[in-house]
Amino acid sequence: MISTLSIRNHYTSELARCINEVIILLPLNKPCKINLNGTTITVTDGIIVNNADLFQMLDVQELLELKIPLPLFIEKDINISKSYFDFNRIHFVEQFRNLVLEAIHQPIQDEFSMNMYISGIIEFLLREARVVLKSIYIPCLNTKHPLVARITKYIHDNVCNTLNTKHLSQTFYISQSYISILFASNINMNFKRYTTSLRIALSLYDLIQDNKSIYEVAIKYQFLNVTTYSKHFKYYIQIPPKKYIYLFKKGYYKSPYKVAVNNVTSADYLDKYQEATIHTNNSDYSLNLSKLSFNNCFKSMTVLIQLDDIYALHHFYEYHMVRNEAKTTFSKINFCILDTHMKQLNALSAQHFLNTIKQLLLKGHHLTIKITNLTLCQTQNFSVGKLLAELENDWNQITLQFDFSYNTFNELSNFIEKFVTSIHLLKSE
Repeated sequence: MISTLSIRNHYTSELARCINEVIILLPLNKPCKINLNGTTITVTDGIIVNNADLFQMLDVQELLELKIPLPLFIEKDINISKSYFDFNRIHFVEQFRNLVLEAIHQPIQDEFSMNMYISGIIEFLLREARVVLKSIYIPCLNTKHPLVARITKYIHDNVCNTLNTKHLSQTFYISQSYISILFASNINMNFKRYTTSLRIALSLYDLIQDNKSIYEVAIKYQFLNVTTYSKHFKYYIQIPPKKYIYLFKKGYYKSPYKVAVNNVTSADYLDKYQEATIHTNNSDYSLNLSKLSFNNCFKSMTVLIQLDDIYALHHFYEYHMVRNEAKTTFSKINFCILDTHMKQLNALSAQHFLNTIKQLLLKGHHLTIKITNLTLCQTQNFSVGKLLAELENDWNQITLQFDFSYNTFNELSNFIEKFVTSIHLLKSE
């Protein structure tokens, strides 16, 4: 298996589990609809399908699809199993789209350039789109049926234990036939395929990361024997597990990617893209010093400094800004705070931190506050809500960056509305 790039037009796929690859989907001309882990999502800029995700394309038009083998990511980071990629985390979306679309406008011929192209995309995703977890990534299935939600959660929690319809019927006090009906009507995939495909997807990490034998992996994921495991493995991966391990160790997945562009008219979008990203020669960027006058100047650039939490911001201010070290180097700084939850913070300390932020804003610097899923349960404490209420006169220098996973993306508009309401209530206190 090698990387493939295709353009899908008027294309609909059946529900399937993504196995042994990471799929990047970029609409070219118009938004498209994708079913991802039970949720129908309208994609405008792009979306990433991770290994073990369930996905289905719903009549997409002019959609770019880039498939990259999972082993290429594992070679970059052996802990990749405890993470997934979220397109919504990417700050520079156009830069990423241009990086992927480069292969369409300037076909790559030599092997080195091909490998650099794929490697650049992987490194970008690891740097900008990765969400780190405490355990192996198993996508949550979104369903409105409460019993199906409980059953699938039970499957995910016990993926390395005995799982069959008889066992589930005893656990949930329902008949085996009803379990089959639930899966067919709510997931459009039968129980056996759902569990087997998940186990195969997760077993890939064990095969090439932990150096376990095929027998150990088969037993871990509750296959009867190596023969049964190999049979299912070959069905989903097209090669037996022994060969899969061999190819990984020999670096087979580093082979050049394959571009398979279907017949599709994307002229309007591609011409617009080509015009915006057309390469120019060096003379366009050169300056004629003899013609420069003193009124020709460059505006000062904003430097983005990313800090883990509010404590790190205070530490930076005390050790750099107060000593005037950062001011002489960077005239304009945007401080991006990843976690604004202030644990065990008393009123005096809170006021001290607030004064630090006001001093930074007074000096003309900016503040970016990251709002994540965790912030949903933190707004009642001294965190983002009260912080913004106190800094009402400086809102033009503050940016809120909402960062949500696919599972909670639909809640974003409701959360923003509640968030704004809470700020107004705090202001009136």
